[in-house]
Amino acid sequence: MNGLGEAMLILAHTAPYHSSTDGIISTLGLSPNSVASIRINPSFLLGTLMTSLGAYIRHVCYRTLGRFYTFELSIRGEHQLVTGGPYSVVRHPAYTGGILATIGIHFCIFGPGSLLRASGILDSEVGKIITGGAVLHFIFNTALRVHRTIEEDRVLRQQFGERWKQWAARVQYRLVPYVF
Repeated sequence: MNGLGEAMLILAHTAPYHSSTDGIISTLGLSPNSVASIRINPSFLLGTLMTSLGAYIRHVCYRTLGRFYTFELSIRGEHQLVTGGPYSVVRHPAYTGGILATIGIHFCIFGPGSLLRASGILDSEVGKIITGGAVLHFIFNTALRVHRTIEEDRVLRQQFGERWKQWAARVQYRLVPYVF
């Protein structure tokens, strides 16, 4: 929704004489000067790169696991331990991609040049609550993902035994190579 609002404002700003321009700007509660501060900048570009890379990593994970990819922790019939592709780098790359994409989205939404910054909302009490809620949501979801990696490792170790141990010895990190 934030991105759609930003796109509408940028289009309205580039066509100041169009009949709908004033309506778009006033509907979103902005002044023409604040619209001019919405722009693409390094923070936005970094956020876009992180979001795109995270989405790509998740896509590769879906394709690599095929029918074994589930959103619920489960072992399927004839389940195999997948150790190739992104699973040869870290043991839970789909979570890595999700976390990376989430960080990137936050860079885009809360960074300089964003609609939330230009509108002044982030300086208000409501904006502080929104920001705090977004930070808490990110921390909570990241903690859940980290906990889920522990549970998945436990289930896979039980299911595949020595094969899992050999893979875990080769691929020592759960989410970030050489870090975690």
